[in-house]
Amino acid sequence: MSKSEKIRALAKQGRTVSEIASELGISYQFAYNVCQKAGLLAGVDRRIEPRPTPKKPPLLVERLCSGGFSLAGNVTHSVRGITMPSLPREPGVYAYAWKGVVHYLGVASRSLSQRLYGYCRPGPTQRTNQRMNTLLLETLDEGVLIELYYATPPDLIWNGFPISGCVGLEHGLISSFNLPLNIRGA
Repeated sequence: MSKSEKIRALAKQGRTVSEIASELGISYQFAYNVCQKAGLLAGVDRRIEPRPTPKKPPLLVERLCSGGFSLAGNVTHSVRGITMPSLPREPGVYAYAWKGVVHYLGVASRSLSQRLYGYCRPGPTQRTNQRMNTLLLETLDEGVLIELYYATPPDLIWNGFPISGCVGLEHGLISSFNLPLNIRGA
């Protein structure tokens, strides 16, 4: 019996497309296409059952500092808006933390000070800067102390290829830890 025949037989038994794909070890799209061409989708539940995602631990400030990050200072709220502590004019990774937990992590591929200025005075098309500006102001208005940490890891060469230490560090941390304000992830 071919895979397509097996798919049709399982669909006629009332199995979902997800169940068929899982049982036969094939892609959801392949199973869906076979069922669609055979006119079997009317009786088949087409919901994609989400795969469970492994729970990531929070990134604690203690762990961040033991990994080489430095405290730049506190983010403050003045009449003019958000004020950032002084930061280097070099590439780096930065993290906003409060209550001992990192809530947002980002990378500045050119200059930390220039990147973080964008959160203080976001432009009309800078959606991430606008979102973070609002979240930071709301958090500060609640009386929460926001700390800003940073690291400036060196770039590396791997088998003759350049590797950005900043981008690699940001990706690794976002992939490994739960950072509630990082929407897109790594």
